[in-house]
Amino acid sequence: MNIAASDDFAVGGTSLVAPFSVDESLNVVRIGDGANDANDPKITFYASDATDSGTLSYADSDTFAFEGGYLTHAYAQDQSALVADWYKSLFGSTNIINTSGAGVDLDISAVEAAANYSGALGAGSSTNVYSLVGQTLIDAASAVLTQGIGVLGTVTNQSTNVAAVNGAGYLAGGEFSVTHSSAQTISSAYGVYSYLEADAGTITTGTAVSGEVLGGAGSFTTGYGGRFLNLNEGATRYGVYAEASGGATANYAGYFASGLVQIDADVTADAMTFATGAGDLAVADGIENHGGGRFGDVNDVDDFIFTTAVTTTPGIQMVAGQLTSGTGLTVLRADDGGATAFSGKLVNIGQHDTTSGAGMALNVIQSGTGDAIAVRIAQDTVADQTNGAGGTTIGGQALVLETLEAGSNDDIMLIRSNGQVVLAIETDGSVLSDNGYSAAGADYAEYFPTTDTTLGFYEVTCVDETESLSVKRCEAGNQNLVGVISSDPGFIGNMPQNGATGNVLVGMVGQIDTYVNADEGAIEIGDPISTSSTRAGYGAKAQGPARIIGFALESRTSGTGIIKVLVQPQWYGGDVLSANGSAMQVSTDIVMAPLTDATALSTSIASHGLSFRGSVWMGSAAVDRQMSIETSVSATDDYRLSVQNSDGNEVVAISDDGDLVLTGKLYPSDRGAAQQNRYMYYDGSAGPGGDFMRTNASGWATGSYDFAEMFPSPDALSPGEVVVFGDAKEAVKRSPSTPYFQAAGVVSTRPGFLAGENVSGSYPIALAGRVPTYVSGENGAIAIGDPLTTSTRPGYAMKATEAGPIIGYATESFAGTTGSIIVYINVSYFDGGPTAEGPAAENTVSELAINASAFDLSGTINLNGGNILSVASLEGIGNNWRLEEDGDFVTHGRLVQLIQSFQGEDVETYASASRQMTIELTGTSMLESGTAVVRFDEIDPLFNDIISPTAPYRVFLTPYAATGALYAAERTGSGFVIRDVGGANEVMVDWMVVAVHKDYEMIEVERETPSTPQVEIVIEDTVSEPVVTPSQESEFPEATLNEPSEEVSEVVEDALPTMPDSSTSEADIVTIPDVLEPVSEPVVVPLEP
Repeated sequence: MNIAASDDFAVGGTSLVAPFSVDESLNVVRIGDGANDANDPKITFYASDATDSGTLSYADSDTFAFEGGYLTHAYAQDQSALVADWYKSLFGSTNIINTSGAGVDLDISAVEAAANYSGALGAGSSTNVYSLVGQTLIDAASAVLTQGIGVLGTVTNQSTNVAAVNGAGYLAGGEFSVTHSSAQTISSAYGVYSYLEADAGTITTGTAVSGEVLGGAGSFTTGYGGRFLNLNEGATRYGVYAEASGGATANYAGYFASGLVQIDADVTADAMTFATGAGDLAVADGIENHGGGRFGDVNDVDDFIFTTAVTTTPGIQMVAGQLTSGTGLTVLRADDGGATAFSGKLVNIGQHDTTSGAGMALNVIQSGTGDAIAVRIAQDTVADQTNGAGGTTIGGQALVLETLEAGSNDDIMLIRSNGQVVLAIETDGSVLSDNGYSAAGADYAEYFPTTDTTLGFYEVTCVDETESLSVKRCEAGNQNLVGVISSDPGFIGNMPQNGATGNVLVGMVGQIDTYVNADEGAIEIGDPISTSSTRAGYGAKAQGPARIIGFALESRTSGTGIIKVLVQPQWYGGDVLSANGSAMQVSTDIVMAPLTDATALSTSIASHGLSFRGSVWMGSAAVDRQMSIETSVSATDDYRLSVQNSDGNEVVAISDDGDLVLTGKLYPSDRGAAQQNRYMYYDGSAGPGGDFMRTNASGWATGSYDFAEMFPSPDALSPGEVVVFGDAKEAVKRSPSTPYFQAAGVVSTRPGFLAGENVSGSYPIALAGRVPTYVSGENGAIAIGDPLTTSTRPGYAMKATEAGPIIGYATESFAGTTGSIIVYINVSYFDGGPTAEGPAAENTVSELAINASAFDLSGTINLNGGNILSVASLEGIGNNWRLEEDGDFVTHGRLVQLIQSFQGEDVETYASASRQMTIELTGTSMLESGTAVVRFDEIDPLFNDIISPTAPYRVFLTPYAATGALYAAERTGSGFVIRDVGGANEVMVDWMVVAVHKDYEMIEVERETPSTPQVEIVIEDTVSEPVVTPSQESEFPEATLNEPSEEVSEVVEDALPTMPDSSTSEADIVTIPDVLEPVSEPVVVPLEP
């Protein structure tokens, strides 16, 4: 069919409104009849393969629909010369001109695209859905790219309305929206996704996403170069998330320039104080850093400032996270390579709170359990600087802490553990620590001035006697040791006052490398190290007592070298002091030096003392008790060893001549065992009994036999010779050849007791006792017991056979001519032998052998040390006293005991009288929480063996201090318990127990009831039970003992009656019997009702 160019035609109708028509004059092809039915106009296209097809339709919703395939719109130009033009692959333009003047709600889109997918996917299939895809390809090798834009959107607002955009409106160059309404999970969703790739060549500036706010004639209230809002409530949310590929040069995940960067907690920006300028970073809340950080500008010392409002949120929080190496935070001032002297602060942390709050300027926490370090401060410069005390400037320090408050009580630094301060540095420089210090070095060192500039590490130093506070290299043998020059001290105790020059660090305690040599012998581990005697500045093995530098921790067998020494300068005793397992042994002399040297003004100076101190409990506290020894000097030739007690009083002294002086008594041993009951002392009192040596023992004894006195004699006497009184005063001479001459004694061979001075020409003459004596048999053989007298042989004794003076009695027999026997010296008169008859009873002394029933004698009987045996009783005149056969001593007088005082006087003491046979025991116990236990066997193991097991005993209590009521409870035969109702503690209580003699138990007998009995009740505060005693006005008949009868109503085993109460009548009161008789067992007596 041919249609002319000027002809219109229609298909399906007769007009241009037919379903298909062509208006030739308007160049319009029309599809659709506008019948307002469901049949929208549609064009169907078939591919050349006759299989694929697609349709284009237009619906009454004013939209085109493409179905059955992709819609591709491509622009291509292939010609030899391009002209300046805009080549568009896809271009859409919507122009709406409103001429009505009325407002209307409009949605205007230049290009709008939608991609919809529904239906199921097959297994293993994937689908990519794109709403809008833009791609720009530059495929010319020689082209110069000015701009390459995948998607470009432009909005220009030229409205002159005052409300240029309504309150809810906005302008957007491009808007992208992704909504995920499925219940399933997708891996990623992007509102805007853009990527930029340099596949080859170089992109000078590549920007994946770029947003600019440009200035103009108008102004912005708020302008955003980029604004991102994340309202997601998921687990991880990012307002902006950026990554960089890595690398060391210009690698920024985020870069902000030419303005302030502020991070805030909400859309309302907080007003900042310091971070307000270009390049500043303002953070309204915390900063958390899990990696490295670098802040600063070499020309600005206030580049990085954190502030926070009044809150508990940290101003800065940095977390290294999984950082395995590198630095979480670095604050660095770079070296400009020149001579610039920087004085700015790299980090300035201030706390300006002037109230009493406890805020912290810096809080660093390390909560890990490994080897992590919370803070590490290092200084890598090598310049030695002073501390400013000498007026120099501080520089090169790794850490300087200072307080700017004069006289402040604040600490410069505190280190706490669990809230407790463990280390404090105070404003005066004091360092207080609750524990020890630890450092890489091993010793404690101090700076010392020195004039020896050649002193070096490891050398042994001594005091420099020529310079104050200075040290020098130890000369050979010098023992004024200070320490060793330390190469790596762990702790330095001071800082040099005038700079490091002229000072050395001397290690004084700890493990220090030290120069040593083996000239004094091979050094083994543990050997004491003193100064070398051959080489200055070196140590060597100490030989004997010396001042040492310390002990070797390593060995050195020969030559010189460096070993580790445990430096502890001290005095070393060598083998002089050693322990044998139980005591310290001293192997040399010990000299206690004088307190100071004597001078012309102080001519006598005592020595230092050696004290032996003990301790004694004094009721409520321990008190020291000591004895001290010293040399006390009075003059040049008057000095003594003095022993003093705790009060400083001299109790023993030994003079330089060996004299021993005691201020107390001398207690000799009891056959080698110490005792403190018998003693000797000098009695210098006045009177005939004074000026004697005395003893409280029974007397004096000796291993020899006789008592002798020194007598002068003109004769040269020999031991054993008989002597008579001489012609001169107090002299003796050898006995003459006259029998029965008045003898004086015998020259003693070895006297047991000797009186008189040992002067030349004097001899010990035995006056009593046994002594070897020369004898002669001229008057017959001598038998034991024969009396001896002088003989015709000078100096010899013979048997006395007639009355006359005798020298004593033979204790040995003798039948020879002359010889020597032991004679009992008893210078006396011999009556010539025993009487044949006499009225006396048997008497072994006088050898009277006649028996008699009575022996009456006036005068005195002298038994000469003999015994009276088998005496039934003795009775004094007028029966004033008697000693009965059962051993009782009965007297109308007093029982007097003589006790010798410390002054040697006999002092009379008197026994107390009682109608009861009682035995007493006393002691002292301590209350512990109101209770004290008294056990008799701990005081006297025999006490409860001699007291009555049935009769009760009495207890009297006297406390040392105020207590409540005291009483004795739980009384048994082995003891009792003291109790205090007030619960007193650590109070001493004296107690006395009065118990009944085991053979004299108290009994109670039947008595007549007196007409008016009266009872006196005596109660003492310290007695737990009342003591009831009969009144002196009571009249009781003499008690009598009755034999046991069948009418017994009660066995009386307790002598303490019950305390009468208000209902008890006087007639009911039971009283203590006033008559006690010894019985072998309890006596049962009837009682009246």
